[in-house]
Amino acid sequence: MIRYILYVCALQFAFCFFAAIYDAIWYAVKKNELSYLFIEDDDILNKWALSILVSSGIWLMSILNFVPIALLVSLEMIRFLQAMLISNEKLMMSYNGFYPTVQSSNLNEDLG
Repeated sequence: MIRYILYVCALQFAFCFFAAIYDAIWYAVKKNELSYLFIEDDDILNKWALSILVSSGIWLMSILNFVPIALLVSLEMIRFLQAMLISNEKLMMSYNGFYPTVQSSNLNEDLG
């Protein structure tokens, strides 16, 4: 599991780096058409390495929430499937003859 998380993080960093390079190239090509931004000659966007570094950080902050949202959705799906397994288990019959009914998907966490 940890290997897949590392793969996703590496993919995010690679995406951020390539997006930053694209951003720097795009700015170098289009900077004459961007007069409405009032960018001066000594601005950070005119320095390639610094521009790529700053753009990588901006892209990283933009897509940083992708992994936690996907993990939360996965966790909730697993909870739901476990709740279905508990409610369909025939061996969990009580001494009165009642089968378990799951009212909350957090039940298995509460049980330990």
